[in-house]
Amino acid sequence: MSITINLDNNKKAYMIFKKEEDSIPILIDSKLFKKLWENTTYDAHYQVAKGNEESWIEDYKYKWAELGFSYGKNNPVPLARINYEQNIYHEDIIKTKFFLFKVKIDTKESLIHSISFNDGVTRTIWLLCNGAKKIPFSINIKRANELINIFKNDIELVYGNSLKEEY
Repeated sequence: MSITINLDNNKKAYMIFKKEEDSIPILIDSKLFKKLWENTTYDAHYQVAKGNEESWIEDYKYKWAELGFSYGKNNPVPLARINYEQNIYHEDIIKTKFFLFKVKIDTKESLIHSISFNDGVTRTIWLLCNGAKKIPFSINIKRANELINIFKNDIELVYGNSLKEEY
């Protein structure tokens, strides 16, 4: 099933969801996506995730994504496949006594939400650079439900005929 993504300057990109075992397509608001991706724990994509349009356009594979999307609706680009994680980070709270000694007084826990890629980084940065407000991804059903429960207003499941709608 084909998905149409609205871009800047009334342009459109076309993608396709290829069903894999226990995966579904979802739409993520691009601002939320960037925030979650910046928290990635996957070292290979860490620098790209912290980048911006200027650095992404310079990515050596960017021109290939441009070419892939140029074929339009006759040859839609496959959805990127992502993972969702929740990580708990522990930070010691330290207090200095008598200007010399440091004493741990507590531990602060933080829950960090993050997204990483199985594949599709370059097509995703191409969509971001071209103004996509919502980006479709393929994700494990369980992880999709976790994302939707936490970020209800910024993530949508894509089902049946709604796959033909424009985003």
